[in-house]
Amino acid sequence: MLIPLFTLALIIQLTRSEQMDNITQVIFDEDNKWEAKMKTANESIFQVQHTYTKYCYVRISLLMKDAGLIAMADYDNLPNISLYESYKQGEKLDRISQYENRKTRFLKLKTGKGLIYIYVKGNNTNNEYTISISGSNEEQCDNDCSNNGICKVYSNYNNKVKGCSCNKSFFGNDCNQIAEEVFVGTSKQLNISTEKQLQFYYIDIQALKNYTFRIDFSVSYILGQEEFCNRCLTLWHFLTKGLIKIDYFDYDDYLSFQLNDLWLPNVIEDGFSTILYRIPFNLSDQNQLLIFALGKEWDTVDYVELQMTFSQEVTNYDSYEDENENDDSEETNRLLYIIIPSVVGTLITLVLLYFYLRRRNFLNKYRKPNNQQQIVLEPEKCAICLEDLIDAYKSLFQIECGHQFHLNCIQDWGKNKQQQKLCPFCRRPFNPDQIK
Repeated sequence: MLIPLFTLALIIQLTRSEQMDNITQVIFDEDNKWEAKMKTANESIFQVQHTYTKYCYVRISLLMKDAGLIAMADYDNLPNISLYESYKQGEKLDRISQYENRKTRFLKLKTGKGLIYIYVKGNNTNNEYTISISGSNEEQCDNDCSNNGICKVYSNYNNKVKGCSCNKSFFGNDCNQIAEEVFVGTSKQLNISTEKQLQFYYIDIQALKNYTFRIDFSVSYILGQEEFCNRCLTLWHFLTKGLIKIDYFDYDDYLSFQLNDLWLPNVIEDGFSTILYRIPFNLSDQNQLLIFALGKEWDTVDYVELQMTFSQEVTNYDSYEDENENDDSEETNRLLYIIIPSVVGTLITLVLLYFYLRRRNFLNKYRKPNNQQQIVLEPEKCAICLEDLIDAYKSLFQIECGHQFHLNCIQDWGKNKQQQKLCPFCRRPFNPDQIK
């Protein structure tokens, strides 16, 4: 058992030592910049030791697209590929550029946290890239927001977020994608060409709170083309800032994430389809624009005509609320079935305990002296001196508990500071000051 563990530890140590030997030291020039051209045949590790700026920016430009190229960074430790999902987007990892299969990667690292290690590994071993690392105190964003927005701090769910604030009609992590605005109560006619494609749209849903946004699709095919384009059109609702392009399906085997984490697809089948978006009443400002895309996923012999109609509904949302209210009511009833018996049982127990204690106190207060107290009044020996209690030359005294003793004996007993003021017979307390 020890030999395999020792062997595994040795392999890990040798691997780490080999990685440390392959580290490229980054030394900034007078402008706080460093640049190098690298090949993707092997993994590369870069170490940034000293920076006197607030941020350290990493930019990678690929010669050819590579969806499997990963650029990761960490502080004081080599980046761990097994922690891919936990690394912070935009700082230690650029997932969005990888999602979109772009030729660039961008990392924004904070200085003052120790040595910075940058790990780059590509899937295409015949590729090349240029890596640029720079230090700056200025706020910078990926691709300079594609000149379609401003890099600044903006509010997101009452938190301050640094990134691109895009101009109208531009979207994406770096404002690289343009989308067409649509409006409720209108229709849009599209003549979709033969090639596969992806077209982006957006609608301001701020005024649709508590409503249901509805899109109706009607597809017209050229005679004889129905079988070639059934299910070829899909509406994509994006869940992240990564706007995935249609060529995702050409490289999905190289990515380590799930489709459902990125978008919600709705296939248009048999020429007709309807999609409903229920807009919550507590919609945040950050989500007031609904972004979706219409994709044609393969080439066809001829074009396809599509009509999209945008409308709003109240009844469906109300019924949805009723369903939620019913669900909430059922859940509330289940909780009440558990809570009410517990509370009632506890109250009954407390009431019974109260009356029991009250009756016991009442009996203790008015009970008669017991038989033992009556018996001790009969002539017997003094419990202190052990002589006969009835003596013509000695006076008797009865204390509070009913026991009698020689007067001199009980006086001496009460004056003794080492003795507790307790009856020598039954050990009940008495007041020695009353003995005269």
